[in-house]
Amino acid sequence: MSKGNKKSTGSSPTSSGSPNSGDSAASPAAAAEAALEKFGYALYSKQVRQYRTNDCSTVRRAIVCNIEEYLLSEGIEYDLRSDNARYGIGAISVVVGAGTYVAGLWPFRVPFEVMKPFLAFSVVFYNVCAAAMYYLFRWVDTDSFFQTNPNTPPTHEHLKKGTAVGSQKSSSIEKKGSAEGQQQLCPGGCLGQLLEGQRVRLRTKMDTFSPNITIRAELLNKSRPWYMPATVLHSVEKEFSYGEFFDADGFIYPPSLMNETQSLLRELMSAKSK
Repeated sequence: MSKGNKKSTGSSPTSSGSPNSGDSAASPAAAAEAALEKFGYALYSKQVRQYRTNDCSTVRRAIVCNIEEYLLSEGIEYDLRSDNARYGIGAISVVVGAGTYVAGLWPFRVPFEVMKPFLAFSVVFYNVCAAAMYYLFRWVDTDSFFQTNPNTPPTHEHLKKGTAVGSQKSSSIEKKGSAEGQQQLCPGGCLGQLLEGQRVRLRTKMDTFSPNITIRAELLNKSRPWYMPATVLHSVEKEFSYGEFFDADGFIYPPSLMNETQSLLRELMSAKSK
């Protein structure tokens, strides 16, 4: 979608075509209702705000958060195994660290000559544990996954749980609108149906001085222990100019972001079928 199209359809979900898009008098409820009319779904999210598009980290975070919320609205949920991996590694690290600390204090309670070999062992043991934790963090895949759960409707409770698991301090997207509006948003079927039973990971890459962002979609193996890294079965990536996801005022432009996300994931599933 071109910039010209964006300006003609409205600068942002919150402005909804109003000439006073920067006016703080517009209520969130009115903005959500206007977005429902314009795009076929209502946004209730802290992600719907004005971003500083001259800051690369802000741009990347904005795009990632909005893609995550869009996928959650499609009934695609987080894979909790990635969080189990984080908690497991964290618990092991705390136990090992506490044990090493106690072992380091123990030699001061007895004659040094008696505990000298144990002290040397403690130093070696500490370094071995530190190295093990480092490689374990690299080995275990702790990225946020998405997987479809067709039996769970995208209710507010489900979405809030999903965003909380993903460490997102935000509300959610409530998908509404007419059947015609939904068909415009999801031509050929929604992503929840397209990715049913699949595990997908999205990665983003953005260079500091580049106006482009690369989004990579990966199809992962479904069965694995939580402590093993995921195997990438298929992957596709596209490079976008991040300006196409924002309007001139710094607001995310949902249709462009949704269309590109759909296109990327459809291409991924097409690559799988070949």
